[in-house]
Amino acid sequence: MKKIILLLIMFTFVFIGCSSKEQVFAKEGLSITLTSDFEEMQYDNWDLYLQSDSITFMSSRASKDSNIGELQFSKLSLKEYFNYSLAINKLETPTYHVDGIHEYFEYCYYSSTVNGEPTYAYMFIGLEGKDHFYTVNLCCDYDQLENFKPIFFKYALSIKVD
Repeated sequence: MKKIILLLIMFTFVFIGCSSKEQVFAKEGLSITLTSDFEEMQYDNWDLYLQSDSITFMSSRASKDSNIGELQFSKLSLKEYFNYSLAINKLETPTYHVDGIHEYFEYCYYSSTVNGEPTYAYMFIGLEGKDHFYTVNLCCDYDQLENFKPIFFKYALSIKVD
């Protein structure tokens, strides 16, 4: 039974993937390759906000020239900035990194709750450009995270920053 369900899920993703074309979205020094199912929305807190029926993408950037009190972003490594971002958002979760030939980013998974129940799940990503740090959230319904992790990771690997 589990194998049948897994095959149905995989067939659904293959079918969805075949019906949508890849599309590059870019804004404020960041680009990502998603599918044509995504639509750009405007939200004040996000530089780029994209939504499909099942996934939401959100990104923002912070200038390395920024200072918060004694904290000077220009002196931080990506890992230090990522850990700072986790701390100010009160996220306590294991973190990971990708250190490839063309990619380097920090990431973790976390969830948000409504009335004490997990509602949404996120892949939180930190990237470093020449003049900015970038934070990205890929979001889905909480109970779909395990299904979307490979897709989130594929999308994360497509992100490019200036």
